Amino acid sequence: MQPAWSTLTTPSKAPIWHSPLTGMARRASGCGGGARGDPFCAWSTDYVFDGRKSAPYIESDQPAPLSVYGKSKLAGEEAVLAAHSSAVIVRTSWVFGPDGKSFLTTMLNLAKAQDVIPVVADQRGSPTAVSDFAQALIAISRHALAGGTGSRSGIYHVSGGGEATWFTFAHAIFSGWARRGFRVPRIEPILLADWNSPARRPLDSRLDCSKQGTSSVSRCPIGGSRGTHP
Repeated sequence: MQPAWSTLTTPSKAPIWHSPLTGMARRASGCGGGARGDPFCAWSTDYVFDGRKSAPYIESDQPAPLSVYGKSKLAGEEAVLAAHSSAVIVRTSWVFGPDGKSFLTTMLNLAKAQDVIPVVADQRGSPTAVSDFAQALIAISRHALAGGTGSRSGIYHVSGGGEATWFTFAHAIFSGWARRGFRVPRIEPILLADWNSPARRPLDSRLDCSKQGTSSVSRCPIGGSRGTHP
């Protein structure tokens, strides 16, 4: 699940962060940051890939989105890079947090009403705590302000450490919930093909974050085991 962050435009010479919504291409072409040399940054999604690689995706892997959602994000990436040669695009995956709508809050809300919760067990990804992702974006922004144009541009993957399926993620959530003394439901594994989703989703959208971890763009490590334990 993806967070719904609103667009934020900041004063000249501060990084300009944009969410990867359908209108990002229009915003990118209309923003003058590239002409002034201001840092321009946007975040995107693992759903630009089709999930058929069977290994974590690196930044140079060919995108092949399966859904309109993924295609719109890829179009936004391409528009940003075309309009701003020094832009930074950060792809992330499976973002969750204690507030708003995410897999974590959805599971806890369902637990209040259901004794059994069906959860997809064959879709794999890298859960990312929103607090970790925010810290990574701050680090990238600071570097964008301090570094040279060539050193900060390009696409980077930033996601939580490790991997999970939605089923194992749910198991970790409810294990933590049980340790706090709450009643937990039984979770039932199902296949992605059996889940009534309005959009096609990649079966394996894990992201390889080694470029982000070793690059000067961000020296803020992300996640670790916190990515799957609330």
